[in-house]
Amino acid sequence: MIGFYATGNLADAPVVKHVTVNGEPEVVAELRVYFDRNVSDGQGGYTDNGGFWADVSYWGERAERAAKLLRKGA
Repeated sequence: MIGFYATGNLADAPVVKHVTVNGEPEVVAELRVYFDRNVSDGQGGYTDNGGFWADVSYWGERAERAAKLLRKGA
């Protein structure tokens, strides 16, 4: 599992899918997130250095919570 902490904005509301993994039902929430890429300006502040899009997936209870709470732009 890969994990990191970052902040960004959702391109759209999460897409919830119901899949089967090893014969068991699972809930997956798929999100497209834009992450800002801020860099230190050397004076204690930060400057915008572009950003990037990433596809993010939540599984199980996190997927259900994400679907209930998150909306476009969040």
